[in-house]
Amino acid sequence: MATTKKKRNKAYRPRPTLLDQLHATERLYVESLPVRAEEADRFRLAVLTSLDGITRGTGGAREWNTIVSALRHAHTLAHQGTGEEIMPALIAANGGMIRARERFERTGRMGFDGDALRDIRLALDLWFEQIQLCKIGEVDAATRAVIAEYDGHSRLPVPDLADVREAV
Repeated sequence: MATTKKKRNKAYRPRPTLLDQLHATERLYVESLPVRAEEADRFRLAVLTSLDGITRGTGGAREWNTIVSALRHAHTLAHQGTGEEIMPALIAANGGMIRARERFERTGRMGFDGDALRDIRLALDLWFEQIQLCKIGEVDAATRAVIAEYDGHSRLPVPDLADVREAV
């Protein structure tokens, strides 16, 4: 009668090597670098394309989520200490987004009123400037916070926009 081997319950944990330390050091170095203009332009292109789609009436949920994510990203960066002075513009843009959502629920069409479009464009322009003032690690941390908040696993404090609007 052959006996069966018992499976090990121990998780596989590879031993740290010199290469792991080099990767960690390189990551710390990259996170300390400022955001280059080319990297910020990628953010700008994605968000402005989405804004243009909604303004023209061809945008959908994807474009809406891109704009909302950009505004949430700006709020998170401001709360982390980069560009706190843009909070009034972000709150005004949030009000425009809320009005657009209410209009969509009422009429079924996505679009912004004139004040909302002006406020959102201003907030996004300030967000682009805010990104260029940051280090790569700060932008990465804010992006992870926004994604975690959407997934429901928020670890970093991401402000609730409704609470921010009521406070002002």
